[in-house]
Amino acid sequence: FFGLQASLIVTNKRVFFGLMGTMATEPSAAVDCLGIYYDSAVSANYQIIARASSAGSPTVSSTAVPANTGELMTIYQSTAGTIDFYSGNTLLGSISSGLPTADMNVGVRLETLVAAAKTLNVGYFGLSADAGGAFDDDAFLEA
Repeated sequence: FFGLQASLIVTNKRVFFGLMGTMATEPSAAVDCLGIYYDSAVSANYQIIARASSAGSPTVSSTAVPANTGELMTIYQSTAGTIDFYSGNTLLGSISSGLPTADMNVGVRLETLVAAAKTLNVGYFGLSADAGGAFDDDAFLEA
């Protein structure tokens, strides 16, 4: 799983948290991405998105994005092939088909939809991974 605790001003902005091939691309047009998405031009609610090889579109959840309130966002693989997306303890939705398999970057993307500067206050970013087999974390020292 990985998580982000952040608060934001919700007007005139797009925010993405998750995995994406390149964070320079708007998520709904990305080749590969998986994450939690907010676009004030589309909805006041969170969206979840999975795109694999340029296929897939955001799904609007029933949960509104709170303005200027810290929220812990979590992306969690609950079972093999199923990804759950949370805001606090609220399940925003799950995706189990059309998941990307390409190598991607993890992070946050913030885009303003007007010329005025916007902010995203990040209080926490964490990542937890369980390796399926032996994990050699110091191979770079052996070269």
